[in-house]
Amino acid sequence: PSNGNYYATAIAFSGQSLTQQNDWATIDSNWVYGNRVLGISINATNSGNGRQFTIRGNSFYDTINVAPHPFGYSTSQFSQIYMNASNAASWGHQIVGNYIGGQEPFAEGLRQIVNPGTASIYTIWYNASNITGGATISGNYITNQIYNQGGVANFYYPYFYYIQSGFVDITDNVIGHPTDTNSIQFDNISGVCMYMMYMFHSAPTQIKNNRIQNIYVNSNSAVGFNAIYHGTTTIGEAYIDSNIINRIFTRSTGTSTSTCAAFQGIFVSNSSPTHFIRGNIIGGQNIEDSVSVFSSAPLNPGTSTPAATIMNGIFSQAGIAQIANNYVGRFYSNSNGTGTFTSASIVGIHQQSGTGGSIVNNNIVSDLNAYNLAGHNVYGITSLSATATYTNNTVRNIFNNSNNTGTTTSATTN
Repeated sequence: PSNGNYYATAIAFSGQSLTQQNDWATIDSNWVYGNRVLGISINATNSGNGRQFTIRGNSFYDTINVAPHPFGYSTSQFSQIYMNASNAASWGHQIVGNYIGGQEPFAEGLRQIVNPGTASIYTIWYNASNITGGATISGNYITNQIYNQGGVANFYYPYFYYIQSGFVDITDNVIGHPTDTNSIQFDNISGVCMYMMYMFHSAPTQIKNNRIQNIYVNSNSAVGFNAIYHGTTTIGEAYIDSNIINRIFTRSTGTSTSTCAAFQGIFVSNSSPTHFIRGNIIGGQNIEDSVSVFSSAPLNPGTSTPAATIMNGIFSQAGIAQIANNYVGRFYSNSNGTGTFTSASIVGIHQQSGTGGSIVNNNIVSDLNAYNLAGHNVYGITSLSATATYTNNTVRNIFNNSNNTGTTTSATTN
């Protein structure tokens, strides 16, 4: 170490060749701490890392404040679990039950302090075969952390789960904590889009039963927050089911749309053939489960002018989407955004596609609350699709506090 900066990779597999692969390795119950390059690395050297690795029950934590890739060493990436085997013979990996955060094993103790500097953070990176199934990323915990930019010009994009490619399911993971308030906190952050799960599967996938909760973002400028972001699926269906995203507060002056909105629960894009988005909870029925975007500058929140920030519960640009049985509710914003469907202050569910056949049914959008006397637009369910079916949806309790006669409140706009 040098002044609290640790440069090493803890555990590495590089492999020899396709005919002399590393297969069936088990990396189990290790404690990795004070590390700021790669924790566990399975890389693509000579395509020599093969099938069915098990990365299980490991703890990644810090006992002191450390910074990934200090200035003068590297400005590339930092990952705790770096599965970048990147070949068709690499499949069936199990990344399960690992703990990231805290100052003790199992993400316990005081908050882990991360000063991200200019490193791109990919906490869990996955890139392997998109042909053979059986891989799972499940039951992992990322929690008990504070990220503080510390005056560095730009905090590069953090991706807690980064799926570059692969036939892999993402299930039962926790980012944050169900009950520990502000279990992940971003302080003094600027110029960044945050992705809790950023996924470009090129194979069928299930993204199910994940929890993204109790996250606090305190920005001094424009930031975007995406909970679940899923891009192209070219071979099979994507099932995004039964995830919980709530208890999130974002302070941002960012006015970006769609891919980098101030808050976005679930975003899907450019997908074929079909996305199924079912049974997810974004926000909730109770005030403690709410999602909020406060767009005034943090140094003087009482007097600074709010920005035209954007909140989206579910934003779908899928080729064909079936959006059913979701609950979107308890959203709060002081945005002055008066744009339409893709740039309004708050939108519960938005379906946009040039392909016919999408279905939006049996969803509940409730308690969308906008507070800005200058005006804002709030929509329950919106559509820019070619041909879509909307049935049995409930939109209720939309609250506007505005003295602008141009303010728009709409339950459903097709």
